[in-house]
Amino acid sequence: MQDAEIKALHAQIHPHFLFNALNTIVALCRMDPMLARKLLLHLSTFLRNNLTGLTDRLVRIEKELENVHAYFALEEARFPDKFELSVEMDPNLSHALIPPFILQPLVENAITHGELKNLGEIGKIHIIIKQRTETKLQLTVIDNGIGVPPERLVDLGQRVVNSTKNGSGSALFNIKERLTALFSRDATFNMESKQGQGTTVSITLPIQF
Repeated sequence: MQDAEIKALHAQIHPHFLFNALNTIVALCRMDPMLARKLLLHLSTFLRNNLTGLTDRLVRIEKELENVHAYFALEEARFPDKFELSVEMDPNLSHALIPPFILQPLVENAITHGELKNLGEIGKIHIIIKQRTETKLQLTVIDNGIGVPPERLVDLGQRVVNSTKNGSGSALFNIKERLTALFSRDATFNMESKQGQGTTVSITLPIQF
C-alpha cells in the first residue's frame, strides 16, 4: 500500500512538470546555453532522486533538499524573479532520515496553489528544519501565497480534494497517509493558512539517523 501511494505521488508530479521543464530548457539552448546546461543537470538530479525514492523507505534530509533545490531551479527558470527559497536548518540534521517526497511536494504546492507567480510581489518559501525535542524532528514549509479558504482547509490532508490546478489534489493527503503508515501516532501533520497571508505546513516525526 505504501509503495502504491509513493508511485501515485511520483506519477502526479512528473507529467506536467517534465513537459514544462523540457520546454524551458529547449527555449534556453540558443539564448543561454550555460543556463540550459545547468537546468539539464538539475533535471537529471530531480529525475534520479525521484527514481531512487521509489525504492527508498527513508532518505537523508540533504537528499530531499537536493530534490527541492533542483525542482525550484527549474521553476525559477520558467518564472524569473518571481520566487525566493530559503532554508533554515541545523547542519547536524543534514543526515537525519525522513520519508522521500515530503518537502518537494510541499514546495510545489506552495508555488502552484499559493499562486506565487501572480502575487505582485516576490513569492517566498521558507523551509525550517529543527530538532523539536530529543526524539522529534520538525519540518516546516511557509509561503506568502494567496492562502486557503477556511472551508477548504478543513479537508486538505484529510482526504483527496479535487483541484482546479494541475494534479489530482492528493499530494497533502498522500504525505499524511504515508507518515501514518510509517510512524503511526508518532508523526503529526498540521496545516494553517489565512487567505491573502500564506500557508504553513508543519510535520513532526521521530528523529532517526
